[in-house]
Amino acid sequence: MLLKNSERVGLTMSEFIAKGDWRLAYLYRDQLEKVTPDQVLQVAKTYFKPSNRTTGTFIPEEKSDRTEIPASPEVAVLVKDYKGKAAASEGEAFDPSPENIEKRTMRGSLGATKYAMLTKETRGDVVVARVSLRFGDETSLKGKATISELTAAMLDKGTTKHNRQQIQDELDRLKARVQIFGSGSSVNVNIETERNNLEAVVKLVGEMLKSPAFSADEFEKLKQEELAGIESQRSEPTALANIAFSRILGPYPKDDIRYTPTFDEQVEMLNNTKLEDVKKFYSDFYGASNATVTVVGDFDDKAAQKLVNEQLGAWKSPKKYKRVESKHIDVPAGQEMINTPDKANAMFFAGMNIKMKNDHPDYPALLLGNYMLGGGFLNSRLAVRIRQKEGISYGVGSLLCRRAG
Repeated sequence: MLLKNSERVGLTMSEFIAKGDWRLAYLYRDQLEKVTPDQVLQVAKTYFKPSNRTTGTFIPEEKSDRTEIPASPEVAVLVKDYKGKAAASEGEAFDPSPENIEKRTMRGSLGATKYAMLTKETRGDVVVARVSLRFGDETSLKGKATISELTAAMLDKGTTKHNRQQIQDELDRLKARVQIFGSGSSVNVNIETERNNLEAVVKLVGEMLKSPAFSADEFEKLKQEELAGIESQRSEPTALANIAFSRILGPYPKDDIRYTPTFDEQVEMLNNTKLEDVKKFYSDFYGASNATVTVVGDFDDKAAQKLVNEQLGAWKSPKKYKRVESKHIDVPAGQEMINTPDKANAMFFAGMNIKMKNDHPDYPALLLGNYMLGGGFLNSRLAVRIRQKEGISYGVGSLLCRRAG
């Protein structure tokens, strides 16, 4: 997948150039393909010895058993006469203007599922897709924030046909990356693969969405991971400031799907959520009656439409969907200070609620104004002054965002 992402190519090549020659990257790739499990085991036996591990207690020995590291080979010898493999497809020179994107995009519906597909030649025949399912409404989702998050997180932990490891092994075989995440009234799936593997990957994703196993063991592992994550953030200034900031600007009732819980409340909600709650949430809400699918890259649009229809077309949602809308809440001015004496770093948030939708005539001007103020990471007024000129903070910026909903 390395050569299909220009950013990763640039970063990786710079590392190998620093080691002596850019061709080492391809040499490493070719050698990696030849590695066998027996070779990995032999290396582990050779180098991973108790004698060269770092431990908390050191007991000196009369005669140390040390590993002899062979001399590094000369780079010039390694890359001499090296010839790479056949070049990957480079893709097309694509005009990313809004007009061209709209012109090239095919839109339509397959039953209740809406789609937008843009076919274009890509480097390495890469194709990316996103599937979004939407369900429930403000009333039906009350008190189900944690349950909805855990339900989405369980979808890639095993199906009725494949366990978690088998799914990952199959995705590796198909050279695919799949991410499933969601909370509240939606769940999203990000897919990246190659043209020839798109059908198999989408079918596997369909299996994960429609036939989750909801294993008790995997559920307990997930809860423990979530609890560990909370504990690791309890004293972090950034995490504490972010929660306090969200709670002030979005003072929703505790059972509202948009409510921001404290760390203690998060722990309580996790501990109180049972596997049966997750199974019930799935059966009560999940379906594709309000699904959207986007596909961009090197693929056959007719075959893709048929595939989407096969996987989602007949999957109906048990409950009607109504978007949980953003609400403007007039929050009085104030400040909150959180002391973290064991941390040397600090985090500062400042913000206000603005009663404006993106169809307001002043919205474009506000959007551009924010970008000039702090939207550009290194070239905004805030960044130039505070980071580059004064040097008093590594990161600074501003964001114009729609509050939850």
